[in-house]
Amino acid sequence: MDASKGIIEQLRAAAADGQRLAVRGAGSKPWTMLTTGGRQKLKLAEHKGILQYDPSELVIVVRAGTSLEELDAALAEHGQMLAMDAPDFNGGSTIGGAVALGWSGSRSAFAGGVRDCVLGLRMVNGQGEDLNFGGQVMKNVAGFDVSRLMVGSCGRLGVILELSLKVVPLPQREISLGFPFPDLKASQAAVNGWTQRGFPVSGASFSEGRLRVRLSGPGAVLDTAAADMGGEKEDVEWWSALRRLEHPLFHHGWGDEKLFDCNGDVCWTAHSRRRGSAPAVGLASGPDFDKAPNRALLLRVEQAFDPHGLFRPPEAA
Repeated sequence: MDASKGIIEQLRAAAADGQRLAVRGAGSKPWTMLTTGGRQKLKLAEHKGILQYDPSELVIVVRAGTSLEELDAALAEHGQMLAMDAPDFNGGSTIGGAVALGWSGSRSAFAGGVRDCVLGLRMVNGQGEDLNFGGQVMKNVAGFDVSRLMVGSCGRLGVILELSLKVVPLPQREISLGFPFPDLKASQAAVNGWTQRGFPVSGASFSEGRLRVRLSGPGAVLDTAAADMGGEKEDVEWWSALRRLEHPLFHHGWGDEKLFDCNGDVCWTAHSRRRGSAPAVGLASGPDFDKAPNRALLLRVEQAFDPHGLFRPPEAA
């Protein structure tokens, strides 16, 4: 369904009236259910659908409200998947929301993140301008790379309408292995050693003395790697549940337990997520731009894209 005309008209009317907006997609993330502060809602969830997909080109063009679940299914029919591995909050996230959030999942440390997947996009800025950036081919890198700038912008620069995304072949097969390890440092050393030896590692997660490693590739290669690595075979669906944040950790909490994903780069707890040395992000409250190390630059970029502050959150009013 193409809802772009209504979205643009509502946004332009808000700009003319100086009315700030609360941009809302599918509402899969807990913090999107917070109060809008009396703002007018700009609903994007109905703007969905696949616009263009030729499997031989390894590119798909979609409307931003298309669910990750729908995309995964459409690509799987042709033996392909998105090149990125973004968290799908309880199976309800949209591709626009995933790109705007910019979080990359377990596969990112070994195959690239959300920013590497975005080839181009169509967006509307805070002045109601309908803009296109990037292209639909993987070698198009000319011009100001706004497409990647929008990754992780959390809706503060504008509204994403359409996305051109890189896709890759599905792995022929995947397996998951479990190992006992005393701590995160030891598990990281083991994973680094396996990747240096060329084993097809596509995910590594450590929690409570247990390292889980996912391998992806041709069956014979996986069998050889698994025999060399050792460990216990586990249900590979564990990784899908982690991507959808469906593990008990995210719903019931496991005390003080922490789950280190992407070979330790991402730390999940029952209430927060932290990547690298960045501040923790509350799963109920969402990203806090005020704690960003490059906040001054972010504010300048926001001023350029949204001079009237249509998308500025209530706490930044």
